[in-house]
Amino acid sequence: MGHSDCEISILMPVFDTPAKYLAECWDSIHAQTFTDWELVLIDDGSRTAETVAEIDRIAKDPRVALFRLDRNEGVARALNVGLSKCRADLVARMDADDRMMPRRLERQLRYLRARPDVSVLGTQLREIEWQTNRLLSPTQHPAEVTREYIEYQRRTSEVWFLNHPTVMLRQREVMRLGGYPEYRVAQDLALWLRLIRAGLKIHNLPTVELHYRLHPNQASILSGARRQAYAQVIEECWESATTIRK
Repeated sequence: MGHSDCEISILMPVFDTPAKYLAECWDSIHAQTFTDWELVLIDDGSRTAETVAEIDRIAKDPRVALFRLDRNEGVARALNVGLSKCRADLVARMDADDRMMPRRLERQLRYLRARPDVSVLGTQLREIEWQTNRLLSPTQHPAEVTREYIEYQRRTSEVWFLNHPTVMLRQREVMRLGGYPEYRVAQDLALWLRLIRAGLKIHNLPTVELHYRLHPNQASILSGARRQAYAQVIEECWESATTIRK
């Protein structure tokens, strides 16, 4: 398949996502007001029969490019494989069990066309409570992510300034930095810290463009071991570099 000139590649790894959620996610992609996209779907070694069948159904659409990994490689590896397959320079991240709002791609594309100096653009999201399906309050990430903001968060709270599943990024700039660092957790945070350190710009739209599905096992997401792993990522991708900064 030659290099097509689609405007946006939607990058979505899938690993045993419940077929019902995957179908809802696909419906939300299909309902986009902006239609010049391809979906780069990375099956990261799914084993559940219903999931595999749903992936096959989605892949019948000519705008879908399906790549299957022989075994489960983990999200960072799947994302890097996918990034290298994306044909558009603008890549929209998507998680296989979330739902994007109909104008998400249109709004992010318009912003990034107007602001060629911005490398990564997130949006706000609302989490879907797993037991009740209730929507929780929207996130309130800043319009611009600065070094000062990250330092402020490090002193006051957890370092969280961007919703990974809402991100649209410039593929070339991320690939130039080596793609997603292959940490076991917080690969996205590691990448954002490296981007900011490299002097690239990360912005957020104020609007909610995604509904994000919470899972029972996420309640304790920053439990002891995970919190330590996060701290390690921040130390390696931020502190070690800021101390030797000119």
